[in-house]
Amino acid sequence: HWMIDSLTTYGTQIFLPFSNHPVNIGSVFIIDPLYTIPLLIGLLWTLFSRLGKQYRTAGVRIGLIVSSAYLVLTLGSKFAVKQRFETSLADHGIVYEHFITVPTPFNSILWYGYADTGEDVWVANSSLFDPLTRIITWQRIPKNANLLDNFGSGIADQRLLWFSRGFYRLDLVDGQPIFIDLRFARLKSWLLPLSPEGNDYTFRYALKPKSLKGPYQDFRGIGPEGGFDQFPWDVLWRRIWGLEPIQQR
Repeated sequence: HWMIDSLTTYGTQIFLPFSNHPVNIGSVFIIDPLYTIPLLIGLLWTLFSRLGKQYRTAGVRIGLIVSSAYLVLTLGSKFAVKQRFETSLADHGIVYEHFITVPTPFNSILWYGYADTGEDVWVANSSLFDPLTRIITWQRIPKNANLLDNFGSGIADQRLLWFSRGFYRLDLVDGQPIFIDLRFARLKSWLLPLSPEGNDYTFRYALKPKSLKGPYQDFRGIGPEGGFDQFPWDVLWRRIWGLEPIQQR
């Protein structure tokens, strides 16, 4: 289980107590049916098959082999799309300090790319099935690092910066300082051009105390506003297969 966690965007601290560095390869979405279904089928086969023990247990063995092979394929998918993102960043002249790729919900074919320049985070998407001639479009997300006085000096600041790996945005909502982890995208997604402002970010944290001067000693999760009906599932499906969204009239 810890090895699978290491492949997600969340990651896990496998080196504790010697190091708290989170290993997060980011090749698998936290819920991926293509990994789970073969295991489930193998388990059901083993539980309900009336064949001999040798044939019943083959179900879980085959399920494990298929699911593990899929994990290997996700690494290849991540590498291929990462090359496209890096080429595109160079073509656009975007100089970055850190870069990561993150799978979109429930698959490892369509990916987000995040490039941290220090002041901004640039976001784009690319599918393994995209034609090589497709021009990747990048969206600029200001980090607003200077929005809050003394941000980065408190206990809460340091913990959130560590968790987000620097891919964050600061915001104010009704005077409340908000920290946003950008890696987990938004309910409305980054698949279409979208203003950086909004309360639909998946991971939002209200900083405490409620002061613009900081430093911040605590925080609480507030989550996104709205439901999953905001997510453009039709766009996700088209982009997975390398198709562009249908333009709305």
